[in-house]
Amino acid sequence: MKIISFLITNVFLVGFLQAQEPTAQQQRSLEKEFDQLVVEWEKLSDELKTYSGLETYCTNDQYKANVVNMLSLIHHYDSLVLDIITDPSEMAKLDAKEQKKTKDEIEKFESEYSTTAFIIKLKDECKFRKEIERNKEESKNDFGMNSYDGQILVLETDLQKYVKHIDSRLEHIDDHVHKLHIDNVREFEPINER
Repeated sequence: MKIISFLITNVFLVGFLQAQEPTAQQQRSLEKEFDQLVVEWEKLSDELKTYSGLETYCTNDQYKANVVNMLSLIHHYDSLVLDIITDPSEMAKLDAKEQKKTKDEIEKFESEYSTTAFIIKLKDECKFRKEIERNKEESKNDFGMNSYDGQILVLETDLQKYVKHIDSRLEHIDDHVHKLHIDNVREFEPINER
């Protein structure tokens, strides 16, 4: 009886311990997480680059929160990368030139395209969109840049330029993360905010 009880206890204990260990599917790497964030951002940014996407951003609080949260999460992850590549105990594991390029790219992204800078830029774009819509009837009869369609084109062009810069920076950072093989430097624990 003791042997059966011992075997049953061990089977449950082994099963419990195996359930606690993450499977290969559950384990994520920083490289994969950043890849996924870039893909998700690009889906959002494709829509955001349009006048109708901007309208949704300006008028739908849930959509706005989703976009801002995604950008904040990206900034969190690039900060994790920056912490790893600037940690003196980890720097010996990295290619010095690639480390410097990555650091410069992240710092530029953090300063020029911070979440706060993004919110301010989009707030200005929302104001311009509201002004366009307020003067819609008057501007429909105008020509060129003063026309309704011309003003929309000006707004979309500016918005597309700004969002494409974010896309480009993210792609560069993602490439650097892969070139550094950041997953080989330090283990990573993903956060479940998505």
